Amino acid sequence: MMNYELKELPAFSVIGLELELTKQKSKNLERCMAFWPAFNHQLKNHRLSQQKGNWTKFAFMERREGRLYYYCAIPRPTSLPADFLLKEIPAGKYLVVAHQGAMDQIYTTYEEIYQVLIPKLGLTLAQRDFLHFEKYGAQFHWNRADSIIEIWVPIKA
Repeated sequence: MMNYELKELPAFSVIGLELELTKQKSKNLERCMAFWPAFNHQLKNHRLSQQKGNWTKFAFMERREGRLYYYCAIPRPTSLPADFLLKEIPAGKYLVVAHQGAMDQIYTTYEEIYQVLIPKLGLTLAQRDFLHFEKYGAQFHWNRADSIIEIWVPIKA
């Protein structure tokens, strides 16, 4: 059984860029991984880079009108660049699971969360604008075995 926590999260704001995905998991993983360098480049261009060792980034998976979107974001700074989207994340209860390992193994973690853990715990997914989000911080190391990404899934209280 994977380690998990149930957490309350206060509302917060993020800014970022989004990418429309396909219906193919393998293609989506490639597209998402390729989107990060472009997103990081835009952060640098707008002088929004965060301090080394003390940073947070997010990736939201959203479904709108039958289409899937990937939204890379950072906590909202004081200024909002014109090409960035602002999103307000409502307060709520979440199932939080840590994915440890390389990015290309993250779908295995998602399958276990949605097909095993959520049914076993008897949780009900909250209907939100997004399906879940990934939180990246100082414990994230690109494609290393000791890398940790937190996966936050909104659930009904």
